[in-house]
Amino acid sequence: MKMTADCNSEHGGQSPVRHRAERGVALWEFALILPLVLLVGLGVIDFGRYIYFSIEVEEAARAAALFGAQNAGIALNNPNNAIGKAAENAAPDILAPGSSQGLGTAMWTGSSAPFTTAAPYYGCECPGSTSGTAGHTNCTGCTGGQHEVYYVAVTAQATYKTLVPWGNFGSMGALWKGLPSTYTMQGYAKIRLGAQ
Repeated sequence: MKMTADCNSEHGGQSPVRHRAERGVALWEFALILPLVLLVGLGVIDFGRYIYFSIEVEEAARAAALFGAQNAGIALNNPNNAIGKAAENAAPDILAPGSSQGLGTAMWTGSSAPFTTAAPYYGCECPGSTSGTAGHTNCTGCTGGQHEVYYVAVTAQATYKTLVPWGNFGSMGALWKGLPSTYTMQGYAKIRLGAQ
């Protein structure tokens, strides 16, 4: 009787057979939960990288517009080169077009990368107006004796390739069938240069 009590107290009041059975159940539970935990972890990493690259694209547009505002002569002569270099310098983690884009990376899009087909441009508008004329020489004057306000506008664009091809993710792909494997990220910046 004393021996049985000692044996039970050694295993926390449980028999060795029951203790092993509980360890087996815990192992099965871990095996069932592990894929879900890994899936959620990959999703968090993928989404985090997308957000990180989106911030870089927005920062690139701001840096390019600021450069254009401060260096109008250089920017007007060769906008894609000069302003583009300012954008690329502000987003060093985004690959140049034509690079081999791996999973979980972002790359500038278009032949005029890092910009969309609308190259960086100068425009003018009346004070307080949201509409304007593209091109720095096309201003016709504002009513009431107001002077035109000039600006430089830049739209940067890159694509992000997901770390996991969610739409083709094994037998569970049906859950995310509508999710694309690449996302377009865009940043826009407009800086006013003041009345001319």
